[in-house]
Amino acid sequence: MLQAAIAAGAPKDLIGWIDQPSVELSNALMHHPDINLILATGGPGMVKAAYSSGKPAIGVGAGNTPVVIDETADIKRAVASVLMSKTFDNGVICASEQSRCGG
Repeated sequence: MLQAAIAAGAPKDLIGWIDQPSVELSNALMHHPDINLILATGGPGMVKAAYSSGKPAIGVGAGNTPVVIDETADIKRAVASVLMSKTFDNGVICASEQSRCGG
């Protein structure tokens, strides 16, 4: 996916992942100085950790996936894409967008 995104013109650091997730790594990321908003999904422990980080946080339970639309987005295209994704498979899969974050 990363290579396809780069080939399409995306910045090389747009997509990232963690090979071996851990509570310690999650906490380190939440407290990193470059992080200014935490979108926490999953169990109650993860959401509580996000709210306790001292940073602005949006916490939801499992299956409540947020979508981020930033100021550089083509808004009409982004909205159409989110609506298409949300309604695919009747919106019942846990990766279906449940909320929007953006300006």
